[in-house]
Amino acid sequence: MLGTAGGCLTGNPIDDCWRCDPNWANKRQRLADCAIGFGKSAFGGKGGQIYVITDSSDNDVVNPTPGTLRHAVMISRRRAGRNPCSPVSL
Repeated sequence: MLGTAGGCLTGNPIDDCWRCDPNWANKRQRLADCAIGFGKSAFGGKGGQIYVITDSSDNDVVNPTPGTLRHAVMISRRRAGRNPCSPVSL
């Protein structure tokens, strides 16, 4: 749906920020500009590394498949010098 000013309006402010750009996948860093609320100030995001989830499986929790969310989390924990299998304290 197009807005009166020529913008794209989906009814969701985050989607409005990127959904009408057919080339959004090549501009993933720009998606950080769409954040609102608590996530807007989160560490990483714009200028940080992007890990694209290509596999929704979660079949091996010890040796996760590359492309899964679990694999991405374990990689980031290793880079931070933490044991990827230890519990996270919140």
